[in-house]
Amino acid sequence: MTFPSKILNLAKKLISFPTISKDSNLELIYYVANYLESYNITPTIQLNKSENKANLIATIGPTHVPGLILSGHTDVVPTETQNWISNPFSPWIDGERLYGRGTADMKGFIAVVLSLIPLFYKSDMNAPLHIVLTYDEEIGCFGAYELIKHFQSNALAKPMACLVGEPTEMHVINAHKGIKLLRTTVRGPTGHSSRSVEEDSSLIVMSELILFLKELNILYKKKPIISASKKFEQPYTTINMGQLRAGTAANIIPAESELLWEYRIISEKNEQEVLDRFIHQCEDKNTKSIFIKTDELAYVPPLCSSGNKSLTKQLLCLNGHMQSYHADYCTEAGIYQQFLGVPTILCGPGSIKQAHKENEYVELKQLLKANSLLIGLIKEICYKIK
Repeated sequence: MTFPSKILNLAKKLISFPTISKDSNLELIYYVANYLESYNITPTIQLNKSENKANLIATIGPTHVPGLILSGHTDVVPTETQNWISNPFSPWIDGERLYGRGTADMKGFIAVVLSLIPLFYKSDMNAPLHIVLTYDEEIGCFGAYELIKHFQSNALAKPMACLVGEPTEMHVINAHKGIKLLRTTVRGPTGHSSRSVEEDSSLIVMSELILFLKELNILYKKKPIISASKKFEQPYTTINMGQLRAGTAANIIPAESELLWEYRIISEKNEQEVLDRFIHQCEDKNTKSIFIKTDELAYVPPLCSSGNKSLTKQLLCLNGHMQSYHADYCTEAGIYQQFLGVPTILCGPGSIKQAHKENEYVELKQLLKANSLLIGLIKEICYKIK
C-alpha cells in the first residue's frame, strides 16, 4: 500500500507523547503549536487551572462567518497492567496496521487533520476551518467544557458543523449516550470489630445501596424500548458500580465507605431520574449515626440525532454509506451539540473495539479513508459558494 509519509510521521510523533490523562499533555500541545506556526498559523492555547494541561484552537480562514470544527482529544488511557508486546509509546507498523497507545483513540485522526494543513493554509476559504485539540476527555471531557468558551466569545461566529474523529471505522454516528459519574460516601460508627454497634456500619449501608442500583439496572433493562432508541446496542439506561473503597483493617468497623459509579442515558430528558431515585433511597437510610453524601464528578450530555439530520446526510453522501449509527459510549460531541448549539457527528478512523486495549492499532486504510473524507468535507463547507 502506498501511504502518505506525512500522515504516518505525524501519527508516530503524536503517539510518542505519553499523554495519559493523569499526566501533562503540554509537550504534545507545544509540538502541534510549533508545527502550525511553521505554516504561519498562530493557535490559541487554553491552559487549565493547574497550568499542566491545555486545549489548542487553530483557525484557518475568516472568523466572522460560521465554519467547520474538526475535534480530537489528546489524552489517552493508562497502559499499566496491560500486556503490550512492545513499548506503547514507541509506535510500530506490522502489516497494514499502526500499533501504539492512541493510534485509534484518537491520535491517528489528529495526524490526518494536521497533515492537511499544507493543502489548505494558503487557500482562500469562504468559511473557517477550526482545528481543536482537548485535554481530559477520558476522565470527564473537562477540556471540552473550557474549549467551548472560546467559541462563545463575540470574536468568533458560531460554527455551522463539528466533526469529532473518534474511532467509528469511518461510519457516521449521529447519536450517543450521555453519562453521569458520581461518588457516594457513607460515614458511620467505628470501633473494635468485637464490639457490636446499634447502627449498621458504613459498609453494610453501602452494600444495600449497591443492591438497590443493581435492581434499578434490571428495571431499566425491562422497560419497553422506544423506537428512537432501537439503534443503540443497549437501548436503555445502564448503571455501573465501578470502584468500592471501604475500611482499613478486618478487625475495625469501617468508618467510611466510598463508591464510584456511573449511569448512561439516551436522552437528556431523563438525566436526573436515576440520581433522584438513588438520593431518595439514601434519605431512607440516613440516621443519627449514618451520613450519606453523593457528589457529581462529571457529566457529559447525550448526542441527539434530531439535531444532526442535515450533517448526517452530507457525511453519508461523502463516504458512500447508506445509514448512520448510534453509540453506547459518550464523547465530547454531546457538549458541542448541547452547549454550543452546533450540529455534531462522530466519524473517524479505527475501531472502538481497539480503544483502551493492549496492542491498540489503527488500520492504515482507515487513515486514508479519513483523509479523503476530510478533504471532501472541508471543500464542501469551507469553500462553499458565497
